[in-house]
Amino acid sequence: MTLKEAAKIARKQIAEGKTRQETFDTLMAANKLPSVEFATIIQGIPSLQTREKYKTANVILMTLIILTIVFKLIAGIFLVMQNGLLTLPLLLILPLLNIYLLWGVLNFRPGAHRLVAIFTILGIVRSLQQVIGQAFDPILLLDFAIAAGLIGLGFYLNNKLHPVYKTVRESYQNSEGYELDRYVIKFEE
Repeated sequence: MTLKEAAKIARKQIAEGKTRQETFDTLMAANKLPSVEFATIIQGIPSLQTREKYKTANVILMTLIILTIVFKLIAGIFLVMQNGLLTLPLLLILPLLNIYLLWGVLNFRPGAHRLVAIFTILGIVRSLQQVIGQAFDPILLLDFAIAAGLIGLGFYLNNKLHPVYKTVRESYQNSEGYELDRYVIKFEE
């Protein structure tokens, strides 16, 4: 079984209500998979309980992303009105990254929440370069408030939905009766 096939089975089992630890242990016992790579895949799949627990925060993050898409479309419409129809493709390209990130957040894809925060930080840095030295504009407060929400929720949800796994030392008895130590991967639920 390949990692891709195992990931598909893991998503299905977790969607049925199994914990990440149960899913990992079951699939590792049945197949010879690289444990660290497979643990990383399992880490990216939030449990049903975790999804339900952070559903409200995820909806707020999706709403903020939708707001940024709407604002980019409005800015694109003004660009088209000022510069003519030649800039119409720009209207369609501007919100593409945000739409992709919205899809990732909606489907709880690993890394999507973190990418929202990182791209927002990059956007703020770029905006600050243009704003410094200019007169104060109250609309900037709205822009920075939305950005703060995107950054905070992005990193927060990334940590809560995809917590790191731990490699712990565990004693066991082998078939010859000797007590040995081995490293076992454990997930926090």
